[in-house]
Amino acid sequence: MQPQDLVSLAMNHSTPSGTRRMHSLQRSAGRYFYQWAVQIGEQLSRFIEQTEVKDKQLLKMEDTMEDFFDDLNDRERRISLSTAEEDSPRGSKDTIEEVVIDKKGILASKVSTSIKL
Repeated sequence: MQPQDLVSLAMNHSTPSGTRRMHSLQRSAGRYFYQWAVQIGEQLSRFIEQTEVKDKQLLKMEDTMEDFFDDLNDRERRISLSTAEEDSPRGSKDTIEEVVIDKKGILASKVSTSIKL
């Protein structure tokens, strides 16, 4: 073998080992990047799940409060109607006088309207 062959042989050995080392580093970097992406994906998934649970809990609480206030208003209305019936000498019928004005703006006769509550 000639000295030039030894130099080229030495260069060929250093190039493949450097290339192998670079490929090894790139492969490791790829694995770490993949693991990092998996971890971020899991954290995002947990975050979204927690947000959905909180939203469901909030909606359930709002529905419960709405039902409570609807029921409360219903009870108050029943109480006020029953009180009005007890206070009224005619039962639940009340008279409301309406003012009727014709097209010319002249006050017409008053009309009594009977409303049953």
